[in-house]
Amino acid sequence: MNDIVILLTCTINVKGMTFTALTDVQVREKHYLEAIEYYFNRTKVKIVIVENTGHDFFRSLDGKLLHSKRLEILSFNGNNFPKELGKGYGELEAISYAMNNSKFISADTSIIKVTGRYKVSNIQTFIKDVSTSSSDLCQFLYFKGHKAAFSGIFIASRFFLKNVLEKNHQLMDDSKGVYFEHILARSIIDYRFAGGNYKMLKSFPRLIGISGTDNKQHPTNKLVFWLVRNFIYKALKTSYSILEIITLRFFYN
Repeated sequence: MNDIVILLTCTINVKGMTFTALTDVQVREKHYLEAIEYYFNRTKVKIVIVENTGHDFFRSLDGKLLHSKRLEILSFNGNNFPKELGKGYGELEAISYAMNNSKFISADTSIIKVTGRYKVSNIQTFIKDVSTSSSDLCQFLYFKGHKAAFSGIFIASRFFLKNVLEKNHQLMDDSKGVYFEHILARSIIDYRFAGGNYKMLKSFPRLIGISGTDNKQHPTNKLVFWLVRNFIYKALKTSYSILEIITLRFFYN
């Protein structure tokens, strides 16, 4: 199995962040703790927790997790930027901190980035797929030509996160309608233009949890909703891939 890490990005105290309905510190901590325990119990891979408001997870986590060699906790006092830039700006800040400080993440690590309060119930699908793929092959829920890519979960190399995504960090500004999803899409295009390869996520992710943006259950909490969305996604993904192969073969050779 390739070296795989689940990177959970966390913000306990949103400090008046724009477009964030869920602000209760205790509730947010509870959601993060549940997600950490979920991935610890449901997977065998290493887990990196990066929190950007200086929160102390050590006082709340179960002892078996704290003493496990699979868990790395990083916390720093970030989230002090102008709040109109948005929570995505802070998440990118956290990702950058993890790239520079994690002992678990190396150049050969496949990083499954997950927004920390979500439990991805089909996480094993992605771990299994990554374990048989090239360690530097990124994976996204992104259709070429679109202005946005899904940022709740994606798979990337350290090179992509540090040398491509991080360079576009300063372009993010929620007040101008430029969100993390737009910056991620831009970075994927930049990566591909520079010769990098990626593929689409194996399946549509099923996210269990509360959205911090609107304080509502994520739609994929409902199994039927996810099953329909996953079926459509796989059909479109396959058709899109075939069309791309045909286009490249007959129009660019």
